[in-house]
Amino acid sequence: MKKILFITLFTLFGFVSKSQGDCPAQYVCAGGSFTAVTDATDELNASNNGCLAVNEGTTSYWFRICALTAGTIQFTIAPSGNNNDYDFAVWSGSTCPPTVMPIRCSFAASLAGPGADNTGVSSANNAPQTDNSENAFGNQWVQDINAAAGQCYIININNYGTGSNNFNLTFGGTATLDCAPLPIELLSFEATLDKKQVKLFWSVSTQINNDHFFIERSSDAFSWEKIAEVDGAGTNNQYQEYSCFDKNPMLGTNYYRLSQTDFDGTTKHFNIEVIDYEKIEINVIKITNLMGQEVNEDFDGLRVIYYSDGTVIKRVGK
Repeated sequence: MKKILFITLFTLFGFVSKSQGDCPAQYVCAGGSFTAVTDATDELNASNNGCLAVNEGTTSYWFRICALTAGTIQFTIAPSGNNNDYDFAVWSGSTCPPTVMPIRCSFAASLAGPGADNTGVSSANNAPQTDNSENAFGNQWVQDINAAAGQCYIININNYGTGSNNFNLTFGGTATLDCAPLPIELLSFEATLDKKQVKLFWSVSTQINNDHFFIERSSDAFSWEKIAEVDGAGTNNQYQEYSCFDKNPMLGTNYYRLSQTDFDGTTKHFNIEVIDYEKIEINVIKITNLMGQEVNEDFDGLRVIYYSDGTVIKRVGK
């Protein structure tokens, strides 16, 4: 009832509490004891809060988990002490703060009694209901998450009540959580032929302790040589694009591999792209004077020479 009254006060007085958060999210693959912490960033808003109150929670905790194997993911939040009212939301992906609505969300008011304020994701505790999101009148539990291998999720846990900010988090379900996440979440890697050079382009949504990227080239996809290096952004949850060029591709097949190195020197390899390169014959298309009139190569004035690769050169005399 306290939670319902507080929502009413939001509406009557137009009051919005200042939210706290701590993105980027902490990566975990096992449960443990945690303390919801205070930060100065408003991270929940009308575009991503789901069932939660806008800017909810002066104390919160952000987690990131990834599935190593496909299956169901469950978790239980067990607060310490009394007068707790924990809420949570789960978003698909690794962006923190999220930019979309959550796939699981609970705003349920907690019940009195030992263990009655536990909440989380569990079809066993939510049976026979099938809700993925619940308001203040919910039963504190929502359905399991059906995860594909490699899928990552962001979890926000916050204490809406006046009790302890300490809580235990335990995971269950049939999926295995990954304890060795990739240092970047790669969205794309492309190699395209641009006249006499090859453009390498890639984009990422997250980076963890990323010192730098580098591009390797090979003629057989077995022996590699580094041809370019680009600085990374450390730990970052923002979408970023990167590019570089191979200005001297080899004749024939060129294999390009994107690699990445952490601050501790650990290197991981990612996608391979292939470009078939044939030497471009460059020919003179036409020669004109400054008036645009075509002339021949014996013209003594200022000549504008147009080549088949798009190059334009101005030259005086022969």
